[in-house]
Amino acid sequence: SSNSVERFVFERALGEGDAVTEIQLVIGRGAGSDDIDMSGTVISMRAPDGSFTLTYAPGGATEDTTFGLNAVKDDDCTLPVLSSGDRFELVIDPGTVEAGETLELTITTSSGAKRVLQLRVPDSLANEEAVGL
Repeated sequence: SSNSVERFVFERALGEGDAVTEIQLVIGRGAGSDDIDMSGTVISMRAPDGSFTLTYAPGGATEDTTFGLNAVKDDDCTLPVLSSGDRFELVIDPGTVEAGETLELTITTSSGAKRVLQLRVPDSLANEEAVGL
């Protein structure tokens, strides 16, 4: 069974538009896979300022420590368990990632399924509130 990251919604560039300070991904269950309890998921993040292991926190994301989840579509109210048809927003606080820098996320579910994502911040963030990676 594997989880699928359906698309990147946006990553907010806050402040003066010179850095990304929050990453938001919309995730869904892969076709034919079992339910995924995201509370048992671990995210390994390689950022410009180091490598970090993120675990789920119901209160939301804290820098380089925890990730949060918001229900985008959760008709059966199973958050943090990703069941059929659910879409969750996964929120990460990577600290400050400057224009042109990259992040690598390795998302590992409790069943051992892995997904690696390479994210690159665009070279220009001028006057942007949100950018795609």
